[in-house]
This record gives sequence, structure tokens and C-alpha cells, in this order.
Amino acid sequence: MNEIISLKNILVPVNFSAPSDNALTTAIEMCRRHKAVLHLLHVKNRSFYAAPADAGISVFRIFQDTDSNELEILKHSQETIRDKYHVDVCVHLEQGNLLRVIKNKATELHCGLIVITANDSSVVKKILYGNITDSLVRYSNIPVLTVPPKHKATSFRRILFPVKTGGSVLKKYKTIEAIVEKNSSVLTITRLFLANKKREPGFIEEEMNRLIKVLASKKQTYYLRFHACKNYAKKLLEIADKESPDLIAINTSYEKNNWGNIFFGHFVQQVISHATVPVITIPENIPASIFLRQGRNSGTLSRWINFN
Repeated sequence: MNEIISLKNILVPVNFSAPSDNALTTAIEMCRRHKAVLHLLHVKNRSFYAAPADAGISVFRIFQDTDSNELEILKHSQETIRDKYHVDVCVHLEQGNLLRVIKNKATELHCGLIVITANDSSVVKKILYGNITDSLVRYSNIPVLTVPPKHKATSFRRILFPVKTGGSVLKKYKTIEAIVEKNSSVLTITRLFLANKKREPGFIEEEMNRLIKVLASKKQTYYLRFHACKNYAKKLLEIADKESPDLIAINTSYEKNNWGNIFFGHFVQQVISHATVPVITIPENIPASIFLRQGRNSGTLSRWINFN
């Protein structure tokens, strides 16, 4: 695989809240490094608009005023970002189902990344109201970067790259390769395996060997570590607390018909909900249209191997 994800268009759904603005700050810095176009998307939700028939209020007028205000905020944000950060910005005001609009807009604009705030997702909220961040990560075929509401992320110099079961290790790296190169990142490749199962050479080990060869050809510095665990998410979060990475990169492969996931959360949802740093989630089926061809490089490699 000799292709990398194109980050020439980055989509940021905004709702004008503080957590949304924080995620936007991260996206702005990424656009500056990658010389990407920043797309601000606000989705109008009118499902809660209501007025008594005899109230003398024009619901249509309310819609018009709301649209005007939202558009003015978007345009103001566009001008401010262009003037202050010298980033090319496009604004989009849409209406409809939030998840569907975000997915369709990202595809329409050929975005290589969606940046969104990582909302807290308690069991009650998840069951009664759902979680747009979790749903977007689950169903998006484009990588999603979730940013914790209170975390200021402007660069990704240290990237935690866990490897467990499922998903292509090399494809996962190719998805974040542009980020690695633009940030001069150091990778911590962490092989996670269940303590109660015998770890035997197989597909994952073969994939890791292929990745190491690619890293060697690019003079990419990395750490290689192995961790036995009882719970993937818990162990990864412990490692993240200890290593203090700037970014965690994980695959999105949800197990179907697993009732335990409803109450305790899938690996991906657990990591996103509890990580104190940004998490980039990488889907299995990424559209070929957002990949760029890349030439070969050659070189040497430095690495450190630790067993824990």
C-alpha cells in the first residue's frame, strides 16, 4: 500500500459552544500545517420549535431570524480565522439529521478528516438520547478526530499507536502518515494482547513486520512495546496516562450483537469517552478518493523495544 490520506479538506461540525470552539482550534492548527481548506458546518435542528396557534408568532419568521443569526456567526468566524490564521475557510449552513448531514457533507467535499468534540457519554444519556460523537465514529467511513472539551491540542508530536486484533496495521499507519510527517511525530507502537490467551505469530505480527519495514524506509523513530491485559480499553487508557501522548490512533471495528457494549461501551467508545487527549478513529472502509499516491523513500531507523 503506497498511498496516504489526503488532508486537503477538513470538516468541523460546529454548534457555537465552548467544546466546539476548542475542537475548532485544533482543526485550525491542522489546516495551517497541512495547507488544508477548513470547512465549518452548522446543522440546523428545528425539531424543538413550536408555538401555539393563537400566539401571534410566525414560526417561519423565527426560522428566518435563526438562519440569519447562525449564518452571521459562521461568516464572522470565517473572516476571523482567515485574518488571524491565514487559513482558507468555507462555511456551510445545512438542515436535517445531524449525523446524516455530517457524513454526506464530508463525502461531498472530499474531506480526509472530521474534527469534533468528544462529548461525555453516560449510560443514561447513551440509552435515552444517543451520542452524536459515538454515532459519527461508528458509522463514518472517513477518519474522525475527537478532541476532549478541555484539552488544548495544537500539535501531535507523540502518537500512541495501539495494535490489538482486527484491522490492517499498515493501512492504519497510512491514514495518519501525513499527520506524523507534518508534526515530526514519534510513534509508540503498543501491541496489546489478552493475558489469558496464548500470543502466537499470525496476521497481526505479519502486519507489524510490514509496518516496521515502512518505518525503516522513512527514517521514522518509534518505540515498540508489548502489554498483556484483561481489558483492552482500560490498559490503553492506563498507558496513555503514563506516556502522556498528544494523540491516540485506533481502528473502529464494532462487534455486532454484543449486549455488553450497550451498558459498558465498546473499546472505541470507552477510549473516546475517557481519554484526556485527542483520539483519531480509523474506519475499515475508507473511500479511495481521499487517498494520495506517494513515492518511495529509503533510509535507516531508530527504535526502542520494551516489554511490560
